[in-house]
Amino acid sequence: MLPGSGPAPGGRRHDAEEWVRLLIDSIKDYAIITLDTTGHVTTWNSAAEGINGYKAEEIIGQHFSRFYTDEDIKAGKPGRELFEAARVGRLEDEGWRVRKDGSQFWANVVITAMHDKDGRLRGFGKVTRDITERKHSEDAIRALNEQLVQLVADRTASNADQGEQKRLVESLLQNLSDMGVGLLLSTSGTAESFNDAFARMAGYGPGQGPLPPLAKLIAPEYMDQFRERLAARVAGVGDVVIQEWEIIARDGRRIPVESISRSELIDGQQHSVAIVLDITSRKKAERALAGSQARLQAIIDTSLTAIVTMDNQGVITDWNPQAEATFGWPRREIVGKVLADTIIPPQYRGAHRAGLARYLASGEGPVLGNVLELTGLGKDGREFPIELAISLASAPGGEPLFVGFVRDITTRKESEVAIRDLNTELQIATQHKSEFLANMSHELRTPLNAILGFSELMLDDTSDRYDAKTRQKFLAQINSSGKHLLSLINDILDLSKVEAGQMTLNLETVSIVDVVREVLSIIEPLATKKRIRISADVAGAGQLDADAGKLKQMLLNLVSNAVKFTPEVGLVTIEVQRLQNAIEISVADTGIGIAESDLGRLFKEFLQLETGAGRHQEGTGLGLALTKRLAELHGGDIGVVSEPGKGSTFTIRLPLRPADAALRAPIPAPATSGDARPLVLVVEDNHQAAELLVRQLDGGGFRAEVALSGTEALAKAREIRPIAITLDILLPGIDGWDVLEQLKRDEATRDIPVVVISVLDRPELGRALGAMDYFVKPVDGKALLARLSEYTFMSRVGTEVTRVLLVDDEPANLQWLEGVLKPAGFSVISAHGGREGIDLARENLPHLILLDLMMPNVSGFDVVEALHEDEATRSIPIMILTAKDLTDDDKRLLNGHVAAIVARRSTAATDLVGWLNRLMAARRGSTLDSRAG
Repeated sequence: MLPGSGPAPGGRRHDAEEWVRLLIDSIKDYAIITLDTTGHVTTWNSAAEGINGYKAEEIIGQHFSRFYTDEDIKAGKPGRELFEAARVGRLEDEGWRVRKDGSQFWANVVITAMHDKDGRLRGFGKVTRDITERKHSEDAIRALNEQLVQLVADRTASNADQGEQKRLVESLLQNLSDMGVGLLLSTSGTAESFNDAFARMAGYGPGQGPLPPLAKLIAPEYMDQFRERLAARVAGVGDVVIQEWEIIARDGRRIPVESISRSELIDGQQHSVAIVLDITSRKKAERALAGSQARLQAIIDTSLTAIVTMDNQGVITDWNPQAEATFGWPRREIVGKVLADTIIPPQYRGAHRAGLARYLASGEGPVLGNVLELTGLGKDGREFPIELAISLASAPGGEPLFVGFVRDITTRKESEVAIRDLNTELQIATQHKSEFLANMSHELRTPLNAILGFSELMLDDTSDRYDAKTRQKFLAQINSSGKHLLSLINDILDLSKVEAGQMTLNLETVSIVDVVREVLSIIEPLATKKRIRISADVAGAGQLDADAGKLKQMLLNLVSNAVKFTPEVGLVTIEVQRLQNAIEISVADTGIGIAESDLGRLFKEFLQLETGAGRHQEGTGLGLALTKRLAELHGGDIGVVSEPGKGSTFTIRLPLRPADAALRAPIPAPATSGDARPLVLVVEDNHQAAELLVRQLDGGGFRAEVALSGTEALAKAREIRPIAITLDILLPGIDGWDVLEQLKRDEATRDIPVVVISVLDRPELGRALGAMDYFVKPVDGKALLARLSEYTFMSRVGTEVTRVLLVDDEPANLQWLEGVLKPAGFSVISAHGGREGIDLARENLPHLILLDLMMPNVSGFDVVEALHEDEATRSIPIMILTAKDLTDDDKRLLNGHVAAIVARRSTAATDLVGWLNRLMAARRGSTLDSRAG
């Protein structure tokens, strides 16, 4: 932290200059100014304004000679003093100076030459102190002493009358300047003589009564001190004693005074002659200075900047609390130690000492006033980055004092590194995204061009150039390109949902073998085209709890990549390994492989690696990134090993089931060995309620199995194929409505009768979704058994034509839906927007409403709410067909008011018709039940 210990950086001087300004302005008794080389004022502190009378804006730029008397100016004193200061470096002088108002004061002046690092004179520093009061006191005492000595000597020599000396002294006291007050004291401390000025000071001027005894004038707390010093001084003739005390004036005011006294023999007796000065102004100034110093010290002590001072020997002289916190050294341990040996790392100490020596020898200090970034050393040996600003001050003896302002910038440096790394990552990400957008533009245009091209051929064919077979081929190309385009868009949307934390999993028990078969059926045409053999070793793979669609998507991504990057007549292998708590699905290929340097970038979004064969591979560069995110959503991960030229192996590792599955306690059930009684699946998450139902069913001639969650219910329904299912609605994870919906969508379970048992009294919704009956808890056991015994387990479908109300704001969507539903035998009513949809629903009372959510003005949510509040339309089942990704809040809002929610982006015409037929078949069945009842 020393002058010359390092290069001076440009700029950033503000902190150092501000601290120097605060320090200089806090010194009220010294006028501190700077001059340029010609003697013109360049800076001016507040004390200079008080002493000289000029404001900064009045004096800056003016020549400093205006502070000198006319006689001094004529004698060339200002220029001579600057010359001498420049020659020897420093000049000190006392003399009369002139204020703005023309008054004069006696000043102590120090002028110091200031040089830059190259030794060139840059200007002067000038410090002035008003010592007029001291000058007057010294002059008065000197004159008084001279007169007294002469008087005593003369009278003693001439054997004059004994009382004559005293009368002469009294006359002399009366003629003293009003700036001081003379006192003639006896050995007892009695005022034998005093002048009029002293009487006025004490409030006893003409007409105000006689001056009381001195003992009454001296403040009591000073009396003992006064008498002790009086006795001591009259014991030695010629001794001068200076002391401070207080006078109690006539009006009770306490007046601080300073007495300068000397013992003399007058008329053969020892007396003390004193000049008493009213120091009220000085005491006030001292208090102000003390307050200023206290405030400055408070600023220093509470500063978040470490402040360290060092003398010209390199020794630490001061150390504030923040310095203790920064370096770990307590003040009592560090003050007096050599700075270089304590807070500067060893490797920098030589430069520090050399810089200090150079400054002391030549005055060169290139780091002064600048802000540096250096390395500090803590007491514990830790090195850390610091920011340092150094200012130069003067010690009481005039020696240089270095003030360092230090900040620990570890956090800032770490932030800078983090920001730099982040900027680098952002630049890379931006580059990847730009490459991705360029690639995606091509990938999206390719199927879009096919769709537009083949559709234009058909639209422009007004002369029937193309036969039916060719038109069918064109339509197949349009359909295939549209599906590919949808797949690309879905990948982008899925990744966006994962990034936003909006991707949710529909966990169910999934057969791994079934998923592998589905993937192989999709990828087989591409593999066959490239004559690539696919081997699947999935024996004993079993099941796991997962989102079936997402699992299929992950595996399809890996297998399609394997086929894509494997040359013709290659091999792709799928293997499944079942571990204790996890499943590992590996996809290996004999393809081009991946360089080790690329493995770390493999799962980055928007990134496609160079293939060595022209990198033109169909896709978005999102497949692996999306696969990794989906695996992580399941609580798993994905890894890869690869060797260029020999192939790659990707492995997905997923947990077998949710973490809380092992904590579920089994529900006791009647023995089933050889039991031919009808089997009922009880879906209930409450152990006590489940056990009650099991025992009720057992007593009625049924056997039962229990599923404690919706996921377990779906798996067991496929596995055991019960004759009926009792279903609670309030289930953890997948609620009962979702379970019922999935049961009726699954070919294997759609015909199993479902009896809803819940505290939620919504029978119309349960029946709309396919429930055969609905009981509100608590359940009457006899009624439940009677209803189960009446089931014939045959589907019942009415013959009435189904009226469907379509509500959408997009004409193209309405036209497409009409084209799908009318040929399937549905009667269709179309509403353009939510407001018209509400009106037509109340007017026509359709059997079913097909509703879009995202409509302007009146949204699908508004339609659902309005119809639910109307008694006439409340029971009409509503199917949501939307492209909106529903949030949990959306689902809670719709729960209990709609029969099904179908994502528009995955809906084909055959899927939609199947949905409607199943929904209406269940609704007609519940209607027949109510009529029969």
